[in-house]
Amino acid sequence: MVLRAAGRGRRTLVLVMAGVLLAFAIALPAAAEAATLTVDSPSDEADLAPGGGCATAAGKCTLRAAIEEANAAVGGGDEIVFDEDVFDGGSAGTITLEGNLPPLVKQAVIKGGSCMTDAAVEGPCVAVDGTDSGPVFEIKADHAKVEGIDIFSASSGISLEGAQGFEVRGNWFGLRLDGHAESAGVAFGVQVGPGSADGQIGGKEPKDGNLFANGYDGLEIIGGSRISILGNRFGFGPGGSLSEAFGTSKAITIVSTPSFEAADNVVGASLDAAALATPACDGGCNLIAESEYSIELAWEGYEPAVNTTVIGNQLGIDATGTGWAQNGHGISGGAGTTVGGFRAGDGNRINGGGSAISCGGPDLTIVGNQIGVNASGAALFHPASDGITVWDEKVSAPADEALIADNIIGLDGGTGIDERGLGATIVDNVIVGAASGLILSEANAGHGSLVEGNLIEETRYAGMMIGNDFNEVLGNEVLESGFGGIEILGWDDVPVTGNQIGGDSPEDENVISFSGQDAIVFGGAAGGENEVARNRGTANEGLFIRLAPPNWGSLPQNGGVEPPDISSTTVTGIAGSAEPGARIRVFRKEGDEPGEVEGFLGEAVADFGGAWEIGYAPLPGGTFVAATQTNVEGGTSELAIARTPGGTEGTPEGGSTGGSRPSPRPARTPAADTTPPQTKLGKVRFKGRGAVFRFGSSEQGSSFQCRLDAGRFRACGSPKRYRRLTAGRHRFEARAVDVAGNVDSTPVRRSFAVPRGHR
Repeated sequence: MVLRAAGRGRRTLVLVMAGVLLAFAIALPAAAEAATLTVDSPSDEADLAPGGGCATAAGKCTLRAAIEEANAAVGGGDEIVFDEDVFDGGSAGTITLEGNLPPLVKQAVIKGGSCMTDAAVEGPCVAVDGTDSGPVFEIKADHAKVEGIDIFSASSGISLEGAQGFEVRGNWFGLRLDGHAESAGVAFGVQVGPGSADGQIGGKEPKDGNLFANGYDGLEIIGGSRISILGNRFGFGPGGSLSEAFGTSKAITIVSTPSFEAADNVVGASLDAAALATPACDGGCNLIAESEYSIELAWEGYEPAVNTTVIGNQLGIDATGTGWAQNGHGISGGAGTTVGGFRAGDGNRINGGGSAISCGGPDLTIVGNQIGVNASGAALFHPASDGITVWDEKVSAPADEALIADNIIGLDGGTGIDERGLGATIVDNVIVGAASGLILSEANAGHGSLVEGNLIEETRYAGMMIGNDFNEVLGNEVLESGFGGIEILGWDDVPVTGNQIGGDSPEDENVISFSGQDAIVFGGAAGGENEVARNRGTANEGLFIRLAPPNWGSLPQNGGVEPPDISSTTVTGIAGSAEPGARIRVFRKEGDEPGEVEGFLGEAVADFGGAWEIGYAPLPGGTFVAATQTNVEGGTSELAIARTPGGTEGTPEGGSTGGSRPSPRPARTPAADTTPPQTKLGKVRFKGRGAVFRFGSSEQGSSFQCRLDAGRFRACGSPKRYRRLTAGRHRFEARAVDVAGNVDSTPVRRSFAVPRGHR
C-alpha cells in the first residue's frame, strides 16, 4: 500500500509539472523566423521603425533601413537582397551614402547578386559609393556574409572585428560598375580585425572571387586566424584587364598583434588537374599584379603571422597566365610559413618585381615554386630581382631549419637562393641566369646547410658562394659560372671551416663544368679546415681546386695543406707520400687541363710515415691522374697531377708525370679474408618528412646494404636519403659488405618518428 501510494504521488507531481511547463511555453512569444528584406531604392534613408518592417518615411526599403531592421531582429539570420528592376548592374543602381552605415551586429546575409554590368562583364548588381570616414560595411556579428556588392570611393570597404565564420564573396573594390577605377579607390578593401576567425574571402568558383582594383591595402588581416583566401584578383579591372590605376600598395597583408596571433591562415589552394591543365589562374588561385607588395606576412609595427600557407597563386602574371604584369615584391613571411608544397598543385608562380620569396624564422617550407619562368617551367619569362631569401637569426635549433626544395628559379642577375644564418636543407632546386646562384652567409653556430641535388647554370659570377661553416655540398651540378664554380670565402676576416664539398659516393659528386675561373676556390680570411672529397667536371678555365688565389691577397687556406707527393704511377696503381694519417683521393683526368677531373679512381690513408699506395682498374698508357690529400684536421689540398707511363712524354701544368719513377711494389696475394666488416653509423639528419643517414665501414672498399622498416636489404650508398616518409615510427638499418663478400651480421640501427601532419 505504501509503495503504491508513493507511486501515485510521483505520477501526480509529474502531471502538475508538465502542466506548468505547457502554460509557460504558451505564454512565451513565438521565435521569430529569419526575414528576407528586399532593398528597392538607391536612396540613403533610415528605417522608420526598426523591428516593424523595412520601410523609411517615404515607404522605401533602403540598404540603411535593411541593416537597421536586421539588427532589430530577435534571432538574426535575415537576408538582405536587392530589387532586380532597380539594381541591374548599371550605374543607376548606385547607392550614394550620406554617412556611415550602422554596424551589422546580428547574423545576416547581404546578397547583391550577379548581373551583366555596364563594363560588359558579369559582376555585382549593386554599387555603393562610400565615405572617407569609415567602412561601408562594418561586421560585428558571427556567420555574416557579404556578396555581390561593388564598393568604391571609400576609406574602407568591409571591416570585420571579432567575427567568426564570415564569408566575403564576389565583390568589387575600387572601381565603378562601368569598370573605371579613376577616383574610385578604396583605401582598404577588406579589413579583418583581431579575434576574427574561420572565415572565407573569395572562393574556388570564378563568380566567388573578389576583385581588388585600386587602393592602399586590398586585404588586411590583423590578428585573425584560420581564414581562407581563395580566387581573388588584385590590381585587375573587370574581364581580366589590368587596373587602369596602379592597383594596390599591398595586395594581402596578414600580421599578428601582441594580443591576437594571426595563425593558420591559407592564401590560395592546391590546384586540381583541371586547373593545372591551363596556365591561367583558377581553381582557388589568387592573381596579384600592379602591387608594390604582393603577400606580406611580416610588417613593421606588427608581429609576423605564424603558420601561414601560401599555395597555388600567381604573382606578376596577367589573366591569361602567359604574359607579364607589372608587380613589386612577392611573398614575405615569418615563423612556420609554407610557400608552395609537395603536391603538384601547391606551387606558386612568381614573376617580376623585387625579391620573389623572402622569409625568416623557424620551420619555413619553400617547395615547388616557379620564379621567373613560364607555366611549364622550361623557359625564362620575366624574372624577379632575386629568387629566395631566408634569414635564420631567430632559429636556434637545427630541427627548425628551413626546407628549400624543388623550386625553379629563372633570373637575369640577382641571387637565386640566399640563405643567412643557422642553416637549411636546400635540395633539388634549379637556378638559371642569376648573378650568384646560391649564397650561404652569416654566422651559423656550427650548424650549416645541406645543399644537395641542385642545378645551377649560367651565373654571371659564382655558382655558389659559401661564407659560413659546416655546410655539406653534395651531388649538385654547377655549370657555366662566370667566375668560380663553388667559392668558399672567409668574409670580414672571419675564416670559414668544416665545409664539405662532395662526398664519398658517386651520387655525392658535384659536377662543376665550364666555369670562367676555378671549379672550386678558397679565398678571403685565413684559417679554417674544409674538405673537398669526390667531385668532377670539365672545361673550367682555372684550376679544379685552388687555395688562396694570389690576386685575392689571402693567406693560405685549409691550414696551408700541400698537395701529396706522387712518387710513382703505373696503369694499375699510384703511390707517394703525404702527411701521416691524411686521406688520399685519386682521380682520373681526360687530359692535362688543370681545371678538369673525369672521375674517381680510389683512396687510401697515409701511414705513420706518410706513405700511401692505391691500386685501380687498368688505365690506358699516358692517362693523366690527380690526387688530393685531406689532413687529419679536415683540410683538403689542391691537386697533384701525374701521368701513367706509355703515352706521350711531357709534364702537365701543376705536377709531374711520374713516368720515370719506379713502379709500386707488386701486390702480394692476400690471405683469404673471412672477417666481416663493422658498420659505423655517422651523422643523421631529419627534416619534415625526410631523413638522411651517413655510415661507413671498418674496411676500405666496402659496399653497403640498407633497409627501412620491414623491407629487404638492398644495395645503397652513404648518405642514404628518404623523402616524403609516412607519418609514424620507422627503423633504418645499414650493413657493410667487404670486398671479400663478408657481410656485417650486426647492422647499425636507428629508430625515429615522423609526426602526423608534418610537412
